[in-house]
Amino acid sequence: MSGEEENLLKGQSTDKNYWDAVIILDVLDGINPEAKITVKKFRNRFKRAFKLEEISHKSDAIDKVISYCECSLKGLNETDETFIKNLFQVIRDSILVILSEQVMLETSQKLSVEKDEMIVKLKANEENLMVQADLDEYLLQMKKLDEENCDFQEVPPYGPFEKHDSNGFLLKRKYVEYFKRYDENSIEQPTGSLFQQKDRIRLIYSMLCGAMNVEYIKSLGIIKDFVPLSEPYFLSSLEKDWGNFKFSLKSIFHTQDKETIRIYFGEKIAIYFCWLEFLMKSMMGIGLISIGLTVLSLVFGNTDDSNNKITGGEFIFLLLALVFPIFSTIIEQLWLRYQSELSWKWGASDFKLVENQRPEFNGKYIKCPISGKIKKVKKKSNWVWIRTTVSVIVIGTFVSLVLATIAGLFMYKSTLDENTNGPLIVGIVNAIQIKAFNIIFIYVAQWLNDLENYEYPSEYNNNLTIKVFLFEFFNNYTSLFYIAFVKRHIEGCNDDNCINELTFQIGAIFITNLVLSFLEILVAKLIEKIKVWREKKALIKKFGIEPELTEEEKQAKLSNYEEPISDYVEVAISYGYVIIFGATFPLTSTLFLILVIVKTRVDAWKLCTLARRPFPDIAESIGVWFIIIQIVSVVGAITNIGIAVFTTDVLEIEESAYKWVTFLLFEHVILFFKVLASFLIPNVPYKVDTGKTWSSRMVNERLYGKVADVEKVREIRNLHFTRNGENYKHEDIKSDN
Repeated sequence: MSGEEENLLKGQSTDKNYWDAVIILDVLDGINPEAKITVKKFRNRFKRAFKLEEISHKSDAIDKVISYCECSLKGLNETDETFIKNLFQVIRDSILVILSEQVMLETSQKLSVEKDEMIVKLKANEENLMVQADLDEYLLQMKKLDEENCDFQEVPPYGPFEKHDSNGFLLKRKYVEYFKRYDENSIEQPTGSLFQQKDRIRLIYSMLCGAMNVEYIKSLGIIKDFVPLSEPYFLSSLEKDWGNFKFSLKSIFHTQDKETIRIYFGEKIAIYFCWLEFLMKSMMGIGLISIGLTVLSLVFGNTDDSNNKITGGEFIFLLLALVFPIFSTIIEQLWLRYQSELSWKWGASDFKLVENQRPEFNGKYIKCPISGKIKKVKKKSNWVWIRTTVSVIVIGTFVSLVLATIAGLFMYKSTLDENTNGPLIVGIVNAIQIKAFNIIFIYVAQWLNDLENYEYPSEYNNNLTIKVFLFEFFNNYTSLFYIAFVKRHIEGCNDDNCINELTFQIGAIFITNLVLSFLEILVAKLIEKIKVWREKKALIKKFGIEPELTEEEKQAKLSNYEEPISDYVEVAISYGYVIIFGATFPLTSTLFLILVIVKTRVDAWKLCTLARRPFPDIAESIGVWFIIIQIVSVVGAITNIGIAVFTTDVLEIEESAYKWVTFLLFEHVILFFKVLASFLIPNVPYKVDTGKTWSSRMVNERLYGKVADVEKVREIRNLHFTRNGENYKHEDIKSDN
């Protein structure tokens, strides 16, 4: 580093007395002692682990690693088929060399109290973080200028960090003058580091991935995990407020501190909680309307219908059947607008997902002609069709089990007296059956996904999401669709009215699910206490006393926060109860509001208390879940109109043909409104749209000197229009030709 660079770095570095992340290494041999591995196979693994096939130049660190590897293999030849007992030791020691001598991370190593893991603490200095940010073209937010007071200038631009220009010269002003600075607690300050802790965690992991194939080494069992460490300043704030049940009881509708959640957990988790908060606020209005209409239906629902006119209760049902599809369309468009505003404020709008292959992806290693890197390519075989067939058979089997279980429940219910508690018990059992099948199928869907061999994490997660949601949709709603549209023609309904039974079934299922959600808190807390108790007992048995764990070990022993698919699907299915069957049981929207409040607090508490700090992933939207919500909304529109026309006598139409005409008429009107609303309510607010355009212009002007103003361009480049080419000589033009 030059003296000029050292001077520029003064005032930027922060004296951090804590670490940003740890990697956990297995110090035990994870290979079966009975297994055998050829020397050639070992060398291939070693090369893949450290990307030696892709390195075009050698460094001292790489030379040291290769020398160590060769010494470890001394005496073994390519034909010997022997088990290399020190395989883990070779790669583990090589990892430590790479960390300290190639990536230049500051490290601190310590064996766990049980001597089975090595915990390596990591942090990077400001200079190395800037190098990686330059390599990644990492987006950093610029400072807000005093004259920027318009609405579209509310969010300062995000620009790619570049430390040097194309000729290798240090770009002083680009990062010294324009970008924001932060103190060690990630709070904006006039001086300090260019990076918040979430930025440091992302860049450190990127540094690791540039030097070694982290996911591949994980698959070998040598690296157990990469764990971002907690940031005490933010975690204590979140624990006292956001993740605290006692505080929640005092202020149920307390607004979340979205910025703190984003800075600590990353945009992907923050946008999930923003979605929950948006649903909570949206349901307040429709919940109050539903309660009011429910009261009116109780008052006017049994009015004498001597003149064959629609009763008060029937009119309210028809009104809600039209209101819920309209309501769902409006909140979908409003969420799109809110989501785009959040991604703009967080600098996630221009986020481009760059993925590595999943280590579990099964393929053949080749040198990719496009990227020039060694990567796996899926083998062409008939196994693809076999795996697909297995998936269809397994999913079909589970669907059949659901149908058989529901058929059994309804057969048993038909033998019960309607005036006893039998129907209520059947409804509760149905809810428990739904929950049990949902829990089991998540593991089955993961197994099927592994079998189908997806190459990238996004493909894996999207396909898992679709599998889980479609099954849960079928599992949760089959009994309700049966009562609404089929039961009347097969079993018959009490007084030829299936609506009361449908209302009762929805209420029993939804309330039972709500109770089970409350139980989730107690179960999670109990499991965590049992886990801690077992670990303490094992340590006391081994050492005679309970040893003192370091803070890093305590965090490493916490559970991983998994991809929130089950959390999303629970909310999406519950939302479906409101949108699809809300007209039948109006109080569903109020119960859903309670569920969202509980869900928000439970998930916040688990993140702050029970789980490790997750990797702060970036995301600009809720992804495939918005498409799922739209599908639920369309199904809700069709179902509500279908119940009004075919199941109830609200419209008093006897002829089947007239019923179908009426159904198609109403259904097309509602769907037309949904399409019309999507055009009339723009997905992106005008402020956000103009703000993005302005930000792009500012980045080009400040960082690259590309002035947008035509007059300034003329002045800078000394360009002028002339009359009759008076500034050019005829000979010059002729010579050019």
